[in-house]
Amino acid sequence: MSLPTSLYPERNIVDLAALARLQDAGCRERRTRLSNWLVEVGLDGALITRPQHLTYFFGLRGWRSSPASGFVGRDGFGLISVGNSMGSDVYADETVRFDDSMFATTFEDRERAGLAALDIRLAKTKALGADCTDIAGQTITPISGHISSMRRRKYPDEVALISAAIAANEAGYRAIAPHIAPGLLETEVFALFQGAAIVAAGQTMGELGNDFRGGQPGGRPRPVPLVEGDLLPVDAGAVVANYFSDMCRTFAVSGTRAPVQEEAFGRVVHALSIAEDMIRPGVRCGTVFQEVASLLNSHRDDWRFDHHLGHGLGLDPVERPFINSGSNDIFEEGCTFTLEPGLYGDNLRGGIRLEQNYVIENGALRRLSNLPLDI
Repeated sequence: MSLPTSLYPERNIVDLAALARLQDAGCRERRTRLSNWLVEVGLDGALITRPQHLTYFFGLRGWRSSPASGFVGRDGFGLISVGNSMGSDVYADETVRFDDSMFATTFEDRERAGLAALDIRLAKTKALGADCTDIAGQTITPISGHISSMRRRKYPDEVALISAAIAANEAGYRAIAPHIAPGLLETEVFALFQGAAIVAAGQTMGELGNDFRGGQPGGRPRPVPLVEGDLLPVDAGAVVANYFSDMCRTFAVSGTRAPVQEEAFGRVVHALSIAEDMIRPGVRCGTVFQEVASLLNSHRDDWRFDHHLGHGLGLDPVERPFINSGSNDIFEEGCTFTLEPGLYGDNLRGGIRLEQNYVIENGALRRLSNLPLDI
């Protein structure tokens, strides 16, 4: 019996084994950097509990609700406790397993069980930093602010993971492009996109973005058909090993854009190129926003650009730098972010938004996303 033809021709395009090797080395380097800082500020160790930070220092994958806790000593030693229900690989000097369920029923207080598995190490730590607010019976020094500052500049494994998420994201766009037509349900667009991204990445993933509505600037998909003449901005982000991508492409439901839509498309493409030319280390994000906003909002009175120009991304879909009006954030070496200019108006029937992903490397802007703007 022959196997059926796959609904999704792009299968397992992400080399997860190679990414795992990169992430192992990256996690060790980040723990070493944290331990050096602990010595500088006089702390003996750090308790890590936030899901994003557990991925950052230990490569923890899987659902963000998975029970785990980590410890990094001033000597660089990395210890993580992980619930037995979780099969994900982690990268640590020592891994402790604990019971977090019984007969497929999860315990209610799994977080406490995860901390209890670290009791011996925590009991020996006099000056303890932590990314949580409090621990019963112990005085802690908050360290979330320092970890956030560390996360601004991405390591090579992080850029590789974001690039893998972008590749899965682009597979989703290529999957839906041939099917966009009047009558297709918005929920069908979303389902096809999600399935293609998951099969391409070779793993399940969480949220894939909010914007799948025809004839509107954005919104979650509805069980309503696409309408001839409308535009369909699809703003979505795939996730690989807890690292996010975030892209947008705008489709013409009829297959071709009307002249007024074509004009807006060209303006947004031009705005994107202006922003790219401006960005380098040390440039203020608010300055780039003001330049692009002035360009887009001065063209026609019946068109508007009324949202942010972009944002950082990594272990969260939206993180610093914020590319907004008045933002004092600065573009830095190693930061990863999006640019997403757009134009909206009643005569555009949904509007045009185009979003790319970038990293700043060696003082220059490098685009990470490769999908044509006019797919």
